[in-house]
Amino acid sequence: MSIIKSSKKQDQLLLDGYCYRRAKSSETTWRCSKNNCAGRVRFDNIKYVSITDHNHAPNPEQTIANEFKSKISNSATISHDPPRRIIHEVLLSIDKNDGTAVPTYSSSQRTIERKRKKNDLPLPSPKSLSEIQIPDELKLTNGGQRFLLYDNGDVDHRMVILSSDDDLDCLSNSDHWHCDGTFKMSPQLFYQLYTLHGFVCGRALPLVYCFISGKSEPLYGEMFDNILKHISQRPTTITIDFEKAVENVVKLKLPMTTVSYCFFHFKQSLWRQVQGLGLQDLFVNDHQVRRYLKNFACLTLVPESFVIGEFERLQTEAPDSINEFVDYYEDVYIGRTIRNNRRRAPRFTIPMWNCFARFKLKKIFKWKLTNTDLPEHIAVKIREQIRHSFNDWAKHTSIIFQETGANDNADLNFVVTDQSHKRNDTLDGKLKYTIELVSDNSRFEMIKPWMNEYNLRFITTHQIGHFLGLNHCNDTSSIMFPYYQNIQPKHFLTENVTTKYGKSIPAFESKKVLKAAAEVVPTKTNKTSDKLIKSRKENGRYTNSFNPKFKFPSPALAIKWKMSTGVNTQLPYSKKELDKFLPIIRHNNSEELFRTTSGIRFIWIGHATCYIQMNNFRFLLDPIFSKRCGITSLIGPKCFRPPALSVNDLPGNLDAILISHNHFDHLDFRSVLDLNKRYGARLTWFCGLGLRKWFLKMGIRNVIELDWWQKYHFAKKEINIAFCPAQHWSRRTAFDINQSLWGGYAVWNTQHKFYYAGDTGYTHNISIFQQIGKQYGPFDLSAIPIGAYEPRWMMEAQHVSPDEAVQIHMDVQSKQSIGVHWGTFALANEYFMEPPFKLSQAVKNNLLNSSSFIVLKHVAQIYNVPTTTTFSEETPIPELGVETPQPEQLRVELNRINDWNFNIFRIEAISGERPLTAITYRIFQERDLIRTFSIEPHKLLSYLFALEDSYQQVPYHNKLHGADVCQSMHVLLNSSGIKVREKTKTFCFYYFLSNNKIKGRVQRIRDPGGDIRSSSARCPPSRDLAILYNDESVLENHHLAIAFKLLQADERSIFSNLSAEQMETLRKRVVDMVLATDMAKHKTLLADFQNLVAAKKMSGNDYLSLESYDDRILVLKNMIHCADLSNMTKPLDTYSKWIDRLMVEFWKQGDAERDLGLDISPMCVRSPTTKDKHQIGFINGFVHPLWETWGSLVYPDANTILETLAQNREWHEASLAALTSSTTDNSSSHDDKQN
Repeated sequence: MSIIKSSKKQDQLLLDGYCYRRAKSSETTWRCSKNNCAGRVRFDNIKYVSITDHNHAPNPEQTIANEFKSKISNSATISHDPPRRIIHEVLLSIDKNDGTAVPTYSSSQRTIERKRKKNDLPLPSPKSLSEIQIPDELKLTNGGQRFLLYDNGDVDHRMVILSSDDDLDCLSNSDHWHCDGTFKMSPQLFYQLYTLHGFVCGRALPLVYCFISGKSEPLYGEMFDNILKHISQRPTTITIDFEKAVENVVKLKLPMTTVSYCFFHFKQSLWRQVQGLGLQDLFVNDHQVRRYLKNFACLTLVPESFVIGEFERLQTEAPDSINEFVDYYEDVYIGRTIRNNRRRAPRFTIPMWNCFARFKLKKIFKWKLTNTDLPEHIAVKIREQIRHSFNDWAKHTSIIFQETGANDNADLNFVVTDQSHKRNDTLDGKLKYTIELVSDNSRFEMIKPWMNEYNLRFITTHQIGHFLGLNHCNDTSSIMFPYYQNIQPKHFLTENVTTKYGKSIPAFESKKVLKAAAEVVPTKTNKTSDKLIKSRKENGRYTNSFNPKFKFPSPALAIKWKMSTGVNTQLPYSKKELDKFLPIIRHNNSEELFRTTSGIRFIWIGHATCYIQMNNFRFLLDPIFSKRCGITSLIGPKCFRPPALSVNDLPGNLDAILISHNHFDHLDFRSVLDLNKRYGARLTWFCGLGLRKWFLKMGIRNVIELDWWQKYHFAKKEINIAFCPAQHWSRRTAFDINQSLWGGYAVWNTQHKFYYAGDTGYTHNISIFQQIGKQYGPFDLSAIPIGAYEPRWMMEAQHVSPDEAVQIHMDVQSKQSIGVHWGTFALANEYFMEPPFKLSQAVKNNLLNSSSFIVLKHVAQIYNVPTTTTFSEETPIPELGVETPQPEQLRVELNRINDWNFNIFRIEAISGERPLTAITYRIFQERDLIRTFSIEPHKLLSYLFALEDSYQQVPYHNKLHGADVCQSMHVLLNSSGIKVREKTKTFCFYYFLSNNKIKGRVQRIRDPGGDIRSSSARCPPSRDLAILYNDESVLENHHLAIAFKLLQADERSIFSNLSAEQMETLRKRVVDMVLATDMAKHKTLLADFQNLVAAKKMSGNDYLSLESYDDRILVLKNMIHCADLSNMTKPLDTYSKWIDRLMVEFWKQGDAERDLGLDISPMCVRSPTTKDKHQIGFINGFVHPLWETWGSLVYPDANTILETLAQNREWHEASLAALTSSTTDNSSSHDDKQN
């Protein structure tokens, strides 16, 4: 129902396919618009009620057309948008099934033009620059960001610059810029549109648009001044068109940037001269003239030192018909010859337009590995690490390294011998092999600690640097630092090597180097409103230079505090009383506590000690497990609440420990010793500048020191760690005050960001936290201190209050925050339970969500931040649906998606652990469903990511199984034994992919109860899910509910273009197909399927014609059932991996059943013969009859599948026979011994 305006501007009611106009005698009564019809309706304040019936049928198509015309007419009278945009926007509101009722494009265009002509809606036509007014809505982007960067308002020389903050950030991060002006596209009254392009993901994109009213140096200077003030980093190189004014300005404003002319504009200027001299006909008809003109253009590709010589040769040989062109070329680009064979300076100097230096020329070096009494498997490992080292240098030099045979000549020869090394300054004290790098004139000795293979790579990379001409340096972030550490090459090559190889080594970019190790790179800053705060030393001590009011907490202040302030902590004396406020409960299930999850897992252990797991990267913050925090175990504040976990409770695969500063409650001597004793060199420690020497005294060498804003890239885990500024101080003795740097940490990967503030006061004069938020945020999770803040006159400068903690939470743009640094030690004077209370008040006062900043319990409470990647219309869509460091390998594997023996495990490894998204997105592309059904790609990926993240991390029924079912269904749908009408086939495609997209991934999604791991598990009546779904297909129903719940969010509403009727039909099909996978319904489903196949055989057809809905849905149900049970039909190497995962899950299920007091299911009993015995029974009783029936339906397509199934069954039978025989022999041997 809708009310529109007619062409005569009268109200018209469109209702149920009829068109009404208002009755003359009533405001609430409407009459049919047909004159000979007495149809009437009346509005009774709630709905329209029919009074008199119509004498004709409804015409829904006409009402749709009238409504469409009304909408485009209204838009035409209020906007200046072009007709195509108006028509497109209105079409989006029309159901696609009603498309035939919409007027044609040409008719709609004429309607818009007539309406505008009639209403006389003139376009703005300013007569002067001063009359140009930019509406407020055009000063912002669609996302609400600033778009109008600069408008000088000058009536004579108006200049307008447009760019968003995101585009400026891209320009800041681009090492190369390209600038160009256009006159044809310039708006009225402006002289030109000048654009600045940056390189984003390897593509040049326009990022800044400048409308200027001339082309003079002052105007260009004004333009660059207003752009550069918003750019945090200057480009390395910039190309411009052939305009001297721009060249002069760029060289003045960007003195450290290499300026060159554009190759395209160089060729364009030559062609314009050819046209100006009337040489076009000769160029087309005379091949000799054409060849020489092209040769002059190619001088830009000749080495700069050869340009003049080659020009003189061409000048001598060129035909006389192009002499004018040669003279022009010499005057403008080469320079006229004057006395003493010297040349005048040309208008455009040779280095500016010559492009030879922009091309990479590579030199080839050969290397080989010579083994002396070396086992082959050792040689393979050593060769692999050496190859990695050469690849690291090859990426950042103009050199190609090639491995040669043992008998061939090589520039570099690695000689490996098996002998003990005599040096004592080893990395881990366990050396076995000596490796020497030998070249023509030098011999570099290297050692290989066999306990750590990665060290060989670092040492080899370092020694190759020596071979290339690099000496040791004092930069700890360089591979040429004299002490081996987990870093990457960063320095430039020395001058002689640069000359020899033609290219220097730039600073390495993160994520591109040392994939198996870690690297240090200087952070590339984003655009910030303030200059980034840098660490500074005064008289050998670090200072809070950004806050001149900061007062160091001297002993005198501490005495004043203790003497003038009474004790207000009110700690209970009895443990029983304290347990009421802060109970301590130990975790018994460490496997659940530390299991790997996608997202962030946060566990508060106590005080500032926290365990964080970010995907597969695990680290601790400021660990303290001692009873006191002090210089000894007898001196210092006592811990009134013990840590929830001990050092031995921590997982064995801990990667790193982050130390914010050296105070005893953050750097505990005994805890460090215990951690180092357990983990040793496997653990990487991070700290601020000046603190590494303390660790070295402790015998800990794997320590990375960082300055504020310095970033460390942990490449083997694809993690970045940056040290962030804070307002605090450092001290452990009377003699080391502020000799080490303090701070917090930002930790992030491609999916998540975490922030730890460390100990800090709030900087009111300049917000370092806003800088942190702009630099590294927004953060998914933050740990912010909320305790030890009273009295404020003493603590304000060094510890934030809960109110200030909330301010930090907002400054760093944290989505979720957790309060730490409270409830463990009585370090200050506030009531011991006051911090969480004041925190909740501060959250409420700032109108924040109460769950956005919380505290956790002293029970090692787990706080999870799941991966919830959401794509928007502005988000770049990955070509393969997922971001991966191995796109080419993933593309090759996905090209085999139609193969039944598809390597699903390989997809999991190279898709960034998103196999389900990668496979589904590829299937949608392969079947052209995104275009056919108008699915918005960003919504599709948002839904797939959310659905994939909803899976439980169980061994078998996980997202990989869902991806495997999807791919198997995709192959089965291509079976030639099924024939349907083309329209119905499209119907099946669509519903399979939509259904299977839900079904194939919906299986075994997270069960809120957490105990039941598969649909085979029996659900006791007391279980919430069993009660909710009345014990009927419990998990299948639960999975359906989750899948459809995810679809309700706007950003994941992939079926938004479906009508209500279509959505209802879709939901019915989905429910039918998902419930069909319940094994309880297997026999009934199979019997119906067998009857259908029997009917096909009786008909004598080679295919089954699926004309009825019942037949189609029955085949689809069994098809997805086959896909769900397809593991047994895959090659043995694939099937064996699946069955091993399944048995682990079943055994865990058996443990859960035992804990629930149930009889253990036969397939869940931990026995050596369980796997083979029950798989044989499952194949014979369920899998083989189903696949045999399917094979009859699609004969002969499934013959190979059935053969593989038989082979896998025989493998189980042989394995069972061997196990049974072994058990019998052991039993006989035991009986003999008894006798």
